[in-house]
Amino acid sequence: MTFHSIFLSVLMACSVTLLPACQTDTPSASTPSDTAVTTNTQTAPTDTEPSAQEVEQTAETDTTYEKDFGSYTVPQGWIEAETSAQGMYFYISESDEQKEQPDNVSINVGSNPYAAEEHDTFRQAILRQLSMQIGGQSGISLTGDGSMTENGDTLYTFTIAEEDTGITTTQYYIVGDYKFCLIQETNFTGSEQADTVAQMMVSSFAWA
Repeated sequence: MTFHSIFLSVLMACSVTLLPACQTDTPSASTPSDTAVTTNTQTAPTDTEPSAQEVEQTAETDTTYEKDFGSYTVPQGWIEAETSAQGMYFYISESDEQKEQPDNVSINVGSNPYAAEEHDTFRQAILRQLSMQIGGQSGISLTGDGSMTENGDTLYTFTIAEEDTGITTTQYYIVGDYKFCLIQETNFTGSEQADTVAQMMVSSFAWA
């Protein structure tokens, strides 16, 4: 079973993998103990609907969304899909609306027991959980990186590449005070466009 298949199996029961010390704004089930939350790799819904919180067009090409947790920008040609759970938002290319497995980027927020300055402890917890989910499967690589966002927040990036399927999952954790924002890119095709969308959302994200 691949890493992507594990995430899809968990998705059948809940929208996020929730560990006891952390909570998100979506209903969920408990998992083995540790203190981090990761969103499942998911196939984005293909039915789209306008968001009540879509607020403005910028530079005649990009759309800025304002949610109760913060704001971020999505480039022209990518649209907000019908969400699979309250508080989690998916974005797909307009040209991919009819695809069964479109490249997609999702965003949601959660809480954790760490202050912003304890971000390294949070990073270690995420690594433990990802390693547990991969579980020694062959042909799957996990890499990580740390940096800062344009707004000065700590950013941890984890990339999971599956050799057999060609699927790449990239998780961007923007760390706040006892909270985090997770922007997750699920790339089925290897398209650089999906990378650009995720990176724009990360660089433009600002807490509410």
